[in-house]
Amino acid sequence: MQLIAQGSDTGNFRYGVDVNEVAPGAVTFAVKNGSYQTVSLTNANYADGNWHYLLAEYNSSANQISLTVVNTNGTAATAATALLPGFSPLFNANTGNLFIGRYNYSWTADPRNFQGEIDEVQVSQGLVTPNTGQLGFIPALIPLRITGISVNGGMVTINFTANTTDNASAFTVLSSSTVDGSYSALPATITAVGPGNFQAQVARSASTAFYRVQR
Repeated sequence: MQLIAQGSDTGNFRYGVDVNEVAPGAVTFAVKNGSYQTVSLTNANYADGNWHYLLAEYNSSANQISLTVVNTNGTAATAATALLPGFSPLFNANTGNLFIGRYNYSWTADPRNFQGEIDEVQVSQGLVTPNTGQLGFIPALIPLRITGISVNGGMVTINFTANTTDNASAFTVLSSSTVDGSYSALPATITAVGPGNFQAQVARSASTAFYRVQR
């Protein structure tokens, strides 16, 4: 299924990104300058109904292409392919329309049309990196980790670590009377005590209680 394709309607395909071509759920970035050159990520099924952020880069100076996928659960994968000697640069010509989510004008005739949702698309001249502000970049999430818990009278203090870019308002404290029970959110005071370090204070909810912190 085609995510983006440049020039398919004129027969002058220039570049594109698709899913499911080389393997179920695999993502492929392809460029053409006489011959097709591709780079693929086959490490996971990206056609899983979840959101994924894709960054496809064509680097004519290094004569390579690369593909990165960042997932909403914080995992990421990347791959690069060296292009054939003399492949670069891509030809500069009228290559027709840029299709997003489809391969050509005919919705019913071509099964390569994308059966899903695409939120944001950016096409940029010049190389981009995760630090140069490309549209919608999702930074990899550092798993939240509780580093300490203490009880002082009727107050419970929970220390935990997370991303340095997280705000204290992103977290919620929950409690249950049994470790595998039904957890409920508690009123909590959560503060940042340093980059990526947080402290939550809640009123002690019972003589026996189990606590969770979630992003």
